[in-house]
Amino acid sequence: MKKIFLMAWWVAAATASPLMASPAGIIHLSPRQQSRLAILAQPPRAIIDRHAMPVPAMIKSDPSAVSIVAAPVDGRLQTVAGKHFPGLLSSAQPGTPLASIIPSLSVSEMTTLKLLLIKIKTRLAAAAVGRITAQKALTRARKLYSENQAVSLQSVENAHAAYAQAQAIYQSDLAMQSAVKAWLHGSGHAAGIPIFPAHSGKIIKISAHNGQEVLTGDPIFKLMDTHQLLLRMFLPVDVAPPPNFQLKTRIGKTIYHPQYIGIAGHASQVTGGAVLLARLITHGHLRPGMPATVWIMSRALHRKHGFFIPQRSMVWWGGARWVFMKTKKNLFTPVRLVNSSPLPGGRFVPKLPPGALVVRGAQYLLSIEQSYSLKKSG
Repeated sequence: MKKIFLMAWWVAAATASPLMASPAGIIHLSPRQQSRLAILAQPPRAIIDRHAMPVPAMIKSDPSAVSIVAAPVDGRLQTVAGKHFPGLLSSAQPGTPLASIIPSLSVSEMTTLKLLLIKIKTRLAAAAVGRITAQKALTRARKLYSENQAVSLQSVENAHAAYAQAQAIYQSDLAMQSAVKAWLHGSGHAAGIPIFPAHSGKIIKISAHNGQEVLTGDPIFKLMDTHQLLLRMFLPVDVAPPPNFQLKTRIGKTIYHPQYIGIAGHASQVTGGAVLLARLITHGHLRPGMPATVWIMSRALHRKHGFFIPQRSMVWWGGARWVFMKTKKNLFTPVRLVNSSPLPGGRFVPKLPPGALVVRGAQYLLSIEQSYSLKKSG
């Protein structure tokens, strides 16, 4: 009778809160069993979800981050000495040649080489300025970070990546300038003129192959920058983005701050609401198609009081998230979480029954409950 009353009390409490009672039964564990199984029940941590709205998102490739590597002169395409000809999805890095071209020895081609040398000198001067600018930005970011000012570690890493790319582009132009000069002086016929990518990324299309004759400007490789991706965020129906907001997401152990671009011209097929677009600068370890959760942060959003449920206290069962709560003494009840929102390392729940104790290790208790149900039915 006491057990029936206790279950009825929990169902009533769950109906009045964003929790729904489970059809599964209550688990009874003696203090000795709880100690042996390391079952620990603690009060949930009360938190304030400050000015943030979580929305689902999807990482996509950025069409603006696709570039074409073209032939700088007329000639025959060949591999770089000691390397294979690149294939699809091969990695490309500034400063590392993808292939080389043996120019034709016609009079018109020598004129083309002289014009190319002038273009390289202009590009080299711009690359030198870009390298100095990136180096100053890196020095400033490191100084601000060491002084514990408003600079994140990701900003320092981005500045370091920008400087490394600027340095590689400068070295590429130097190498190409040396190769063109060697051909003009008649001493570079064996090596050819190297072809460098403008940025790092993956080769997604090959238009010319080893040994093929190409003309100036012919596309050879199509390159996608894997460090610059597009983030599509799906707002709920009839929800507009707040004014003066910032974006934040955590993928793995890394926190990113995407750069907002604008609103897409079509509604989301996932939520039915508007689709926000943002540019995501990474270190090349993220791929298109990966899901993410983005927090839209703005002081225009209301603060929400509630509780934090850690990931280890939740279990996925029957298409929903569940937690086990210690109701009284040695009784444990599975309870379904609804109206919860994601947080780093767990979920935000706006309301819980008074005096609730959340159990750490929900997966083990679910295994016990399922094992008992199977024995009872068989």
